[in-house]
Amino acid sequence: WVDKQNYQPVKAKFYSSSKRLMKIVYYRRYQNQLGGMRPTEVLIIDGIDTKKVTRMQLNNYRAITIPEAWFQRSYLPRFKG
Repeated sequence: WVDKQNYQPVKAKFYSSSKRLMKIVYYRRYQNQLGGMRPTEVLIIDGIDTKKVTRMQLNNYRAITIPEAWFQRSYLPRFKG
């Protein structure tokens, strides 16, 4: 779901490959970060047990350069973040 006025994400649903609902995510509390409005709070609700909720607070956004290799599936076993 995207806000029609500013195209910011509002809500998302994530499904497994078998089409089972895994997570529902709400993007909230937008603030100006890195020259644009970005969510500073994300609520993640478990799709199987809706009593399980994760609240993430985001701040101090920063831009970094990500190596092209990190986008290759073959790199995953070596990825250290």
